[in-house]
Amino acid sequence: MPLANVDMFERLLTPFGLVRYGVAPDHPRIKSVSSSFDGIAENERFRFFGNVELGRDIQRTDLLEQYDGVVYATGGSKSRTLSIPGAELPNIFGSSTFVGWYNGHPDQSQLSVDLSSQTAVVIGMGNVALDITRMLVLSTEQLEKTDVADEALSVFKQSAVKDIVLIARRGVVCLPHGWRHDREGISLRVAQTNPGVSMNDLTDDQRVDSLSGNAIFNGVPVEISIKDRQSVIIKILGINYQRIYS
Repeated sequence: MPLANVDMFERLLTPFGLVRYGVAPDHPRIKSVSSSFDGIAENERFRFFGNVELGRDIQRTDLLEQYDGVVYATGGSKSRTLSIPGAELPNIFGSSTFVGWYNGHPDQSQLSVDLSSQTAVVIGMGNVALDITRMLVLSTEQLEKTDVADEALSVFKQSAVKDIVLIARRGVVCLPHGWRHDREGISLRVAQTNPGVSMNDLTDDQRVDSLSGNAIFNGVPVEISIKDRQSVIIKILGINYQRIYS
């Protein structure tokens, strides 16, 4: 649409949405995609209006009256609530809330996060789950090199977390490549409690988990060695929590 004029309305003061508040702070290369958006913003036929909320500052009827076409690109701002007992207890967060907190999202700036316990649990084993896990195990020195929010950095510096449990439907070999365990200062290997076991041996097609129906080697500890910090043990538990509580 070479002749179109585009106005963008954003509830927050600043643009870039998911790139600013959803990408892990230690992934600057991914965040650099915002430079492409800068070029779009410089186009004379584009206008950005921040701190404007649909339903509060402007109504749907206003948009329909003033524009030939309206696109709602809000995304998913909230995580789905866990349907298990205790999900409403303090210090239990959806991924969007926790990620927003360490990325400085204004909606989560006052979030009370307690990392004084030795063990943390992450449900899921996708890229976002591993982003969260990685943020929990990075050393203070590594965190200070990222653009993590100052409030979150203060909490991470005082973290007592030494053990992390990932609850997922599959085994450790299904970890997505987004883990980037080959990055400088981080090594990923099977913990010494399983001598002689390699990363490629951690799932067995002949063993099927009765709950998830997936081939899995349950409860295999994986040791994450972080430079300038004691090792953190991450245990993969291959269970389907929804089936347990349904």
